[in-house]
Parts: sequence; structure tokens; C-alpha cells
Amino acid sequence: MADGARTGGRTIALEGASGVGKSTVARRLAEARGAVLIDEAFDRVEPRPALAARDVRWAREVEGRLLREELRRYAEAERARRRGAEVVLDTAFFGPVSYTAGLVRERPELAPALRVLLLRARRAIAGGRLGLPDLTVYLDLDPRATARRVAGDPRVHPPTLAGQHALVGRYERAVWRSSVRPILGDRMIVLAATGPATGVARRAARAIDRFPRRGPAGPGPADRVLVAFAGLPPSPAPAKR
Repeated sequence: MADGARTGGRTIALEGASGVGKSTVARRLAEARGAVLIDEAFDRVEPRPALAARDVRWAREVEGRLLREELRRYAEAERARRRGAEVVLDTAFFGPVSYTAGLVRERPELAPALRVLLLRARRAIAGGRLGLPDLTVYLDLDPRATARRVAGDPRVHPPTLAGQHALVGRYERAVWRSSVRPILGDRMIVLAATGPATGVARRAARAIDRFPRRGPAGPGPADRVLVAFAGLPPSPAPAKR
């Protein structure tokens, strides 16, 4: 039996476009369930990286730095899960790859950086240093409603980044709904993110409790999800090092 099923520990990731309320819902959900909360990578690094996309060097440095933080988040989450704790993640661990892939849709010159990130992430999966959460709750919201929320909170969502985040959010939403959901199956919940965060957190908690507990997904599904987010032709997974 897998560790998660034997000890009761479980990792639950809140996903969705920038502005749907992931961070607030994650906090409310963790508080209500007495779970360990792990903030998103961007909120954990100091100094905060500049997110305005520039060139390949920017993408390699900034998103590479965030990917290294994802490895630390994954290790932290796994330690807590193995202790038997429930862990709530403000986003899962593939954000640097999926975000860069979204940018490449409009900025194809960033594709070399995406390939480097993808290779590093796939090596980390093969080496057991990166993987999927046990359950993903995707907070779904119409892009127009998301844009209104972003415009109403300029302190948290700077207007200078709104267009870039919206572009990436649309790309990621399409991948979640068309490619990733079939891979994850009963490891993924799609939840409407309408209404106040407290209500969304309550609905999320009820949905989580109805879903079966699963142990860790393993490297195979994790690699397929990562390749789907990258939007690049699949290639053989790198050997474990």
C-alpha cells in the first residue's frame, strides 16, 4: 500500500488562472481542515523575481529560479505527507513550465528556455524530486470574470502584468480542460470559482471529502502532465540520474 493511503497523508493542490482566488481559497481550506499550507513558489523566493517577460535569458533565469523553488516545495510537501499530514498547496509544482509555455504561444523566441525548463523538470521527476499532488482542485472561472477580479485588485495583480497573466491563464485553462484532466482522472476536481472565497473553500472541502484517497501518482502520469503543459512534441523521458 502506498504511503499516502497507509498513513492518511495527502497533498491537495489549488490550481487556476491568476486572479481566480487560489491563494485565498488555499488559506481558508487549510485553516478549516487543519492542514499544512505551502505557499506558491513566487511568494517564497527573496528577492521577488521580475515577472514581466523579456527574453530567453530572463525566462531561463527567472523561471529556472522558480523551478528550483518548486523542488523545495515538493520535498517539503512530501515530508509532511509522509508524517501523515494533509497538505494544501497554493498551486502544484509545474508552474514554471506551464507559464513559460503560455508565453511561448505569443513569444516563440522563448521556446529554447522552455525546452531547458522541461528537460530539468523531467529529470527531477525521473529522480523522484518532483511529481504530482495526490489531488488537484482546479478553480475554474470564465476569463472575463477573472479579468474583472484582477482589475479590482491592482495591489495584488499589477495592471502592467494583467495582459501577460491573462494570456498564460487562457493557455493553461485550455490545457487543464483538454489534456490534463484525462490524465489525472479521479485525481482532479474542477470547481466553479464563483462567489466569495469562503464559499468556494467550503465547496472545495465537500468535493475533496467525496473523492477517493489515492497514494502518490508516480512518475509516469507526472511526466505526461508536464509534457502536456509544455505543448512541445513528446520525447523519451530522461533516464534517472
